[in-house]
Amino acid sequence: MDGPALSWHERRILEEIETGLAADARLARELSSMRRGRLRWPYRLLRAAARVPTPVVTVSVAVSLALLVVGAQLRTVQALVPVGLAVAATLFLLLARPLRRLVARRRGQ
Repeated sequence: MDGPALSWHERRILEEIETGLAADARLARELSSMRRGRLRWPYRLLRAAARVPTPVVTVSVAVSLALLVVGAQLRTVQALVPVGLAVAATLFLLLARPLRRLVARRRGQ
């Protein structure tokens, strides 16, 4: 520790602060659940996408293919933007399960 040691009065104040913080159950719960340096939402999104039922993914693939055919015939920006979004969402749903397994394996779960 750098600098002079704490005086008796400062140690007593610090002990009172620590006692007050230890009594706060909500703070203890929040501090115990915190993770350092990681974003949780990508893992939650991947986990949720991996749980999407297979029939929903199948319908999403069919709708994306139909939109792709319509978009290829129209060739306008107004038609291609929804096609791109639908195809991107479908690819994410298709790749979510293998990605989830890979992430879980790398994290040791």
